[in-house]
Amino acid sequence: MKVFDSELYDGGLMRDGIIFSLTYFITLLFTLDFAVSSLWILLLFVVCATLSVCWTVHCYKLQLPTDTLIGPLYLLVGLCYAFFLPISAETPSHFSTILGDGQFFSRLLYLPMYTFCTGFIPVTAACYVARVFAVLFAALIVWFSVQTIPYGETFLAIICFLPSSIFSIVSGSSIGTSLMLSVLFIALVIRVSYTKAFYVMTIRYRIALAASAFLMVLSDLACLAFLALLFMIPARCYGDRKNRFSFVGTMVFITLLIIGYRVYTTSNYATSVFSKSAVFTEQILGRPFYFVLTLVRTFFTNGGRYLLNLVVPSPGLLTLVPWPFILTFIVGFVYTIYFDAGLSPKRFYVIRCTLISTALFILVIATKGYLFSPDFSSGLISGFIGTEFLPVALPAGFLLKRLFKHPSAAQKNLTFAVLICVLANIASALFLA
Repeated sequence: MKVFDSELYDGGLMRDGIIFSLTYFITLLFTLDFAVSSLWILLLFVVCATLSVCWTVHCYKLQLPTDTLIGPLYLLVGLCYAFFLPISAETPSHFSTILGDGQFFSRLLYLPMYTFCTGFIPVTAACYVARVFAVLFAALIVWFSVQTIPYGETFLAIICFLPSSIFSIVSGSSIGTSLMLSVLFIALVIRVSYTKAFYVMTIRYRIALAASAFLMVLSDLACLAFLALLFMIPARCYGDRKNRFSFVGTMVFITLLIIGYRVYTTSNYATSVFSKSAVFTEQILGRPFYFVLTLVRTFFTNGGRYLLNLVVPSPGLLTLVPWPFILTFIVGFVYTIYFDAGLSPKRFYVIRCTLISTALFILVIATKGYLFSPDFSSGLISGFIGTEFLPVALPAGFLLKRLFKHPSAAQKNLTFAVLICVLANIASALFLA
């Protein structure tokens, strides 16, 4: 007997999607400035929201894999941000300059295409082309990572769907590159760490794992902390000692080369950490107790603001985004961490590796902010923003998931979390247009 899609149960997603769409539509009515063409924005929201709800319901009815759902939705949301966010002032740079000061690798998703296009089209058009290219590249990484990782697919997707994440991608920020490459690397590591006992990594898989690690470290040296996750990979996955020794040796050798390259090329730039060696010696090594006390005071005082900065598009837009959008993302984020289970028999081993990588990354970013702090007598660090901690959200989330036992959830619960975040993202992008 033939079963039509309409006869399948949608778990209430159609009803919930319509309710959330109406909520965001009413919010836009009360918050948009009607001095501009707001009618077109409302129509665009209706169209995009309809596409999102229908696609989500369709995937749920047919019980399609998570990557089938998330890939197209990420592309839709990313293109909304790419075309509707205002173009910020971009400073064209010579290729030799961006290759020498490390910008080429730290903005790998955006800057190469932008630099190429500025040679024959206007700067504004080059920005839009670079944004679309970055969104397509990021969507491909998100789709592949969700397809690769054995558990936590929805949690990974929610992090990539955060407005701060997509805003970093379309604005050409180094944070966006670091986030996408770290997501790819972590997905590859967890995939091989949770395979069956007889699995052995192929040469192609080891090359992919090493390449993602090197690009991640080139984009941001703080991502060196995530290499601690390699200790999650069992020795049996290398096949024999020779393969394991060659892989580890290659990783160590190329990592040292990358560090040497970054020290050599960026030590003369005022914005480089390596140019602050005198401050590091005097303020950190010379005053370790005051340094640790400053870190504790800063996170105790501003920790809530940093966490909120992970949700909103940028700190400057914190007071502009309507609170229903922000609340939706916070609820969706907490909801997904709680329900998206995937418990592992190697629970304490995972806790150790994720704890080390998370703590090291936070310490490196905090140290960087301390080095560039304009005033050391205030007792607080004012040199960094919450979005700089965005790449560590995934390992930190997995750490929290391993600390507690989570209930298993039906597909509808996690699909619903993705849907409400997508709808809030579309509304946020149109609101900021």
